[in-house]
Amino acid sequence: MADSQTHRSAECRICGSSVVFQFAARNEELWRCRACGFLQVAEEPSPETLDAIYSQSYFTSSKYKDDPVALSRENSRRLKMLSECADAHAEVLDAGCSTGDFVAYAKDSFQMYGNDYSEFAIQLAQERNPELADRLMAGRLEDSVWSDRQFDAICLWDVIEHIWDPVQALQDLLAHVRPGGAILLSTPAADSMMARALGVYWPFMTPPEHLSFFSLDAFKAAARAAGNCQVVSYSRRGKWANLAFIAYKMGRIAPKWFPTALLRPFQMWPLKKISIYVPTGDILYVVIRKATAPATVGSISS
Repeated sequence: MADSQTHRSAECRICGSSVVFQFAARNEELWRCRACGFLQVAEEPSPETLDAIYSQSYFTSSKYKDDPVALSRENSRRLKMLSECADAHAEVLDAGCSTGDFVAYAKDSFQMYGNDYSEFAIQLAQERNPELADRLMAGRLEDSVWSDRQFDAICLWDVIEHIWDPVQALQDLLAHVRPGGAILLSTPAADSMMARALGVYWPFMTPPEHLSFFSLDAFKAAARAAGNCQVVSYSRRGKWANLAFIAYKMGRIAPKWFPTALLRPFQMWPLKKISIYVPTGDILYVVIRKATAPATVGSISS
């Protein structure tokens, strides 16, 4: 863990204001901005650490095993959100597309493209969507792998919390959104009651996998810092998940409380097939629109 004294005068990666130490989780220091409330991991992980995190096992663990009910309900929510922001058959980039679940779900409604940090994940996405293989690319989001193309919309489903410099990432993405186009995202809501109550035991508190934790105010500050865009809608929701995924999260966050032997039955049929809606309100959904489009702030439908 980094020396805390090194970071006491550090600046917020969003607004440049001073930050204050909050707590340590998984041997990483978390610091909160005094101005915008952005909660951030203090030390940037090395490329070697990122490669270890996003190895093949990350995409083949119980976290990513298919659950038709939970995946369908989540993707249905996301597709409805996208349909409210873009015309039918618009060109859409799923940035951080993982193994291509949403690409496969939305490809009949939109012209879908995708990229992900992991070459292994993209290989699986291409196998799942062979007709779109040339539209699915591996590479870091910040590297702007789609440098020669603009899109009507870009989706960031559970991605921005993995990014060290979210403002730069938003600026890179906005450069590839057509005027009036939208960026749609979901991310853990660090200002939710669940997050505040559980603290280091919050299921999404998994540094250095997650590096950036947003309240709504922090995300609005990030959008302002990125420039040329405006938050036009937002909501906080729970999540559909199967018992296997819930058990996976419990074991990862608090292994002493939830040892493998205790959670193993939840990974087995038929329990792992049971999906429930968990009304945590700790997932933030946001739409930002690139300049030239009218903007009204409010809540999106479920």
